[in-house]
Amino acid sequence: MHVRTLGSIHAVADEPTPSVDGVKAEMSAYYDELASNSAVARSLKSGGDPESIAASEPARRYFQMRKMREARCLGGFEPGQQLVEVGCAAGQYTVRLSTEMGFRMTGVDISPRSIEIARELAVSLDLGDEITYFQGDFERLACLDDDSHDGLVSFSCIRYVPDPLAALCQARRVVKPGGRVVVDFPNRFCPWFKYLKTRFGVNVHFEDHHFSAHEVRNMFIEAGLESVQSTKLLFTPTITPASLLPAFKCLDLIGERTPGLKETAAIIMCSGQVPAE
Repeated sequence: MHVRTLGSIHAVADEPTPSVDGVKAEMSAYYDELASNSAVARSLKSGGDPESIAASEPARRYFQMRKMREARCLGGFEPGQQLVEVGCAAGQYTVRLSTEMGFRMTGVDISPRSIEIARELAVSLDLGDEITYFQGDFERLACLDDDSHDGLVSFSCIRYVPDPLAALCQARRVVKPGGRVVVDFPNRFCPWFKYLKTRFGVNVHFEDHHFSAHEVRNMFIEAGLESVQSTKLLFTPTITPASLLPAFKCLDLIGERTPGLKETAAIIMCSGQVPAE
């Protein structure tokens, strides 16, 4: 039996541990395929309106908007600031952060195909000159200069990174002094991840790791980030039928404010400030 160290997280496997580069190559190929078969790619290929995708998936849009609004609040970000989203996939979050929240955006993803589609999406929405995309690795971010952005956000990404502490150190490097890093993590104590996800036929990622709030906070501090804040949010899965979405919104409203129950919410979102010079 082998133990892989992931920052302060340990994963136990019965098979020999693959090399980090091997894991990343597999992950890049996985997301290349996912991007090629995504609703965004199909819409672009058929000449359809990519914006219509959001209308057809109200629970997913609600889920994503909740995370973006919480990130904006925790980061204290203001319209016009230059933010980078790491793990941008085909650019759905990046586009909304630009068009609906007014940020100047950079997107980074490990998958070259995802970046290609994200660029196509931006052009189709007349945002080709507004959003910059790079292919890059969260643990290195060689595509970004030191102190080059006012803030960094990342959604549903660091959970798949072999060394999340290295990723947070890179986030600190590319954000200007005084800026904030906001990253979300899946909550280890959420029953959706532990018991329910596979029962509803949702794919389990081959490199998915779950975290406690204590582990997340310690990683942010170890990465040299200050004034660390975190919150737990969302009981609504992205697969929620539209007819049930109002009920799940009520569950979020109540659950996120109820001691005890809040500890089982799906997402831990954490924010830390890059030390001022």
